[in-house]
Amino acid sequence: MRISIIGLAALMLSGCATLEPEPCTAEWVEWKTSQITDDFSRQYRSELRDMQQFARKLENPTPLVMLEIGARLEEFRAIATDFSNDVIPQLHGAVERCGAPTEFATAFSSFLQEQGMPETVLIWIDEIVVGMELLSQES
Repeated sequence: MRISIIGLAALMLSGCATLEPEPCTAEWVEWKTSQITDDFSRQYRSELRDMQQFARKLENPTPLVMLEIGARLEEFRAIATDFSNDVIPQLHGAVERCGAPTEFATAFSSFLQEQGMPETVLIWIDEIVVGMELLSQES
């Protein structure tokens, strides 16, 4: 009896470890993306919280907030670059398994939206991504 309880417990625990959805389904893509972006958001928790607070200040900007924009844009660009260098290759690897392309701006925008970023920050993404693409083409 004791052995069968231990065996049943081991079977249940091994089942929990294999909760990965069927590859290349919508559920799998969502699950895999979440795994990858959750790691990134944990790594940048403090910076993302600072960006959220700054984004709220932009709703009613003061002259001091306007002076802060340049520095904040540089921080935002650094996070976007790290996202591009760290997360996008992982997403590409996961999605290549299924043969579908992933766009950087869409993935980064979705990530920031899940982090609670206001629409104003999401609008900046297109401009920053275009700038990053132009810089990479010049290299």
